[in-house]
Amino acid sequence: MSFNLLDIGTVVYVAYAVWRGRRRGLAFELPRVLKVFVLAFTGAGLWHWTGAALDQFSKLTRQHVGTIGGAGLMVAAYFLVQHFKAQIRAWAEKKFPDGTLQRRGGAVLGGLHALVLSSFLIVFIGLFPGNPLKGPFAQGSFIGRNLIHYIVPVYENVSGQSHK
Repeated sequence: MSFNLLDIGTVVYVAYAVWRGRRRGLAFELPRVLKVFVLAFTGAGLWHWTGAALDQFSKLTRQHVGTIGGAGLMVAAYFLVQHFKAQIRAWAEKKFPDGTLQRRGGAVLGGLHALVLSSFLIVFIGLFPGNPLKGPFAQGSFIGRNLIHYIVPVYENVSGQSHK
């Protein structure tokens, strides 16, 4: 069970995000977390599910739109949440008016946001082929080893793709 600077940096970043989320509140952090989860969902889940439809569209139009269509779907989902950010904040402020709940919820969502982003970065760099940082990210880091061991199989099941 070895730790490296990556683990320390991740813990410090998540702790800072918890503090910042507590200060900003639940209403501010909720749209940020929703954007990350929408991107993750469209990137992992919908990409696989819409792949067949994009492939059929490519065959009908005789133009390749798979990668561009999938990326466009992710960008559209991101901007959809961005468009409704003010409404989401207003809803959260109205639904949870208590200041203590706003601070605690903001701390939880801020930490979750930072954890998801840092986990994505660690897995991405740890699995990138031909990368000199692969060792410290994939094997040297306690967080990286566990993420790659537990999260990658889940991603492969959801997306239907292998990382190899």
